[in-house]
Amino acid sequence: MDGLDFIHKRIANVEKKLERNMSAPTLPKYDLTAVSGILAVNLGEIGNSIGTNLLGSHTMDIEFEDVLPGDGILVMAAAPSVPSLGDGPYTPFIVTDSVGNNYDFLFQRKFEDNPPQVNTGIFVSFWFCSSSFDFLSTSLGSWIRPQWSAPVYDRIVSAWIVRHAGGANEPTLLTATNDNDLTTYASNTVSEASGGWTPTRSQALELALFITAKAGGVGGFSGTGLFFQAQSRTFVGSKQDYLVNPQTFGANAYLVVGAGNPQYEIDQGTLDGGALVGSETANQSYSSGANAWKGAFIMGID
Repeated sequence: MDGLDFIHKRIANVEKKLERNMSAPTLPKYDLTAVSGILAVNLGEIGNSIGTNLLGSHTMDIEFEDVLPGDGILVMAAAPSVPSLGDGPYTPFIVTDSVGNNYDFLFQRKFEDNPPQVNTGIFVSFWFCSSSFDFLSTSLGSWIRPQWSAPVYDRIVSAWIVRHAGGANEPTLLTATNDNDLTTYASNTVSEASGGWTPTRSQALELALFITAKAGGVGGFSGTGLFFQAQSRTFVGSKQDYLVNPQTFGANAYLVVGAGNPQYEIDQGTLDGGALVGSETANQSYSSGANAWKGAFIMGID
């Protein structure tokens, strides 16, 4: 089977497995005029996992959908930065995967005290591979592995495909909650405004990620505004409970049920290149969010 046949087969499988569409009645056909047959715009989950014991790295399996050659890969690596009194802070310093792709550091935030307390709060960093040179497959034991500067607890790894017919652009950080933000810590709500942004290419979107860390969790949650949320991801650690909630603006969001796997989200952008996108607010409220370390990132993906 050649590469294009493989891609057509994957498309057929996705379309057959689509069971619930959150924003449109049918999954639109992919644009197969892209270079080397790569699908048009797609932001898609490829895996999430947590390592709760004390180790210096965590391996996340490719769980939901395959990464194709030429895809970009966005990785979040997050954990409490101080594992014991007198240690740390320890943070991610490199990301590797099973095919040897290179990952560049993008940005980070400290949703924790200053100085950080033992196993309290969370240090969040993002990394990006601009173009995978080989397949990362759900069926071949493929993986992504961030490594920390020393062992820490509750290492969370999440990853997404960033796919465009013209190749993946590096995500643009539009805004993020400030480091060590005591006002957000004390509140039940996280709110960030994206600011004005002009995508360079059409079929762009904005991605907001809300991240919380609190022993016992933050309870129920809700959001308002024009950002759309299709699902959430909960991680139960050995030191705290964590919530990672994605929201998108300017995208069609879909939940796909993979064979034997939980549902995962793919998002297809609708924003026009060269057109100013006005400032939009993404927010999330939590029933037990007070005195929880939390924050949000908003990224532009074109």
